[in-house]
Amino acid sequence: VLYQGDAIEILNQFKSERFELIFADFTVYME
Repeated sequence: VLYQGDAIEILNQFKSERFELIFADFTVYME
């Protein structure tokens, strides 16, 4: 059973990892 707090924490972790991947690709593209 996932509580709302756990779901938000997992979502934030996924979003931060995804953002880092997108940001890394963006910086490589800019170079």
